[in-house]
Amino acid sequence: MEVRVRRAPGGATVWIQGPIRIDVAPRLRIELQNAALSADAQLIVDLSEVDYIDSAGLATLLECFKRLQRTGGGMRLVGVNNQIIEIFKVAKLEKIFAIEGGNGRSVQGEKS
Repeated sequence: MEVRVRRAPGGATVWIQGPIRIDVAPRLRIELQNAALSADAQLIVDLSEVDYIDSAGLATLLECFKRLQRTGGGMRLVGVNNQIIEIFKVAKLEKIFAIEGGNGRSVQGEKS
């Protein structure tokens, strides 16, 4: 897994490339925490280059989302492919996260 971060006033964009599995989840957690250093940070997490995510990856994203929400920040997932969207739906997380598919269309709250 590769992670790149571009900081901007009030937040950051985080690009993730490769599968998000249990073996890389701790590193991703650190990268997301560092990207969200300001209390009201708004993170955009680009998953367009992610082809797989396991439960540890979902838990890492959810943990970061909840931490940001408690401090007035937020997180949006963009570029999410259909396979990953289905994983979020099976886990019932599509109603929690703001998710945009690879086509730019919001999938939050869509019926499966």
